Formats: sequence, C-alpha cells, structure tokens
Amino acid sequence: MAEMPSLEAFERLLKSRPQSNVTVKTNSVSVTVNPRYQLLEVTIHIPEIDRDHRDALQSDLVKAINEAMQTAALAAAHALEGLSTPPEVEALKAALQTQANTGGP
Repeated sequence: MAEMPSLEAFERLLKSRPQSNVTVKTNSVSVTVNPRYQLLEVTIHIPEIDRDHRDALQSDLVKAINEAMQTAALAAAHALEGLSTPPEVEALKAALQTQANTGGP
C-alpha cells in the first residue's frame, strides 16, 4: 500500500494548486472549474437538444454540482471536528472550513 502524504505535504499541495480556471472538453460537453474547485460552466455540445432546454440543464448542473461539493466539504470539516486533533489537523480543518465558507471546496 502506498504511504500517505503528511498533513504538511497535503497543505502545501492545497496551497500550490493552479490559480487559473481549468476547462476540459469532450465531444459532447465542456466544463470549467476555478482554483477553488467550483464549477463555473457546463456547456453541452449536442445540437439535437433544444437551446432553451440546454441552457436550463447547463445552469441546473452547475448549481447542483456546486451545492454537492460544498455540502461534501462541510461534512468533511464537521467530521474532523469530532477528532482530538494535533495542530497540523487543526490547520487542515481551518482550510476546509474557509473553503466551505467562501463558496466551495
């Protein structure tokens, strides 16, 4: 089994992530995510779908996915609260809570 990274390494990784949006495209969809792991845009590239329905679906996907991500981040932060924690974990909890409070993971 692979060795788990230290909490310090994990915190450095969180802080070192790219500070620009990332867009990934496939044949049927494009998605754009910001550095805070918030979904900014979903574009469905299927011309057979009515434009109004496509726009509504794209908007609903962005809202639902962001809410799910925020809920997951809050659940992770709350789960960590129940542990007796060393200072390194307190720093990680604070980082997760800050991300959750500012709109996403």
